[in-house]
Amino acid sequence: MRFVFILFKRIDRETRSKGRRHELKAVAAFKGNFYDVPEWFISIENASLRLDRAGIDVVVKSDVGKLFIQIKSCESKAQEFKDDQKKGKYRKDIAVVVL
Repeated sequence: MRFVFILFKRIDRETRSKGRRHELKAVAAFKGNFYDVPEWFISIENASLRLDRAGIDVVVKSDVGKLFIQIKSCESKAQEFKDDQKKGKYRKDIAVVVL
């Protein structure tokens, strides 16, 4: 767990964008040594530039396929994203997570 803490500190120090920091932390947390990761969880990675432009920050590979996630730092930004999804700006299969 100390490794993840040190990694988070480095991400905070070297990354200017708050949104990008949250994305990197989410991926780093799951790449640490955790024993209670759900059985369906296979891996996690930052989205490619193409997927990022489509509103996807993180891709989780699971036993049922890929899960697309948009990470937000507050509820109001998450709601804005969801509203844009309803308007058709983003795919409907992107889950929004607030960290």
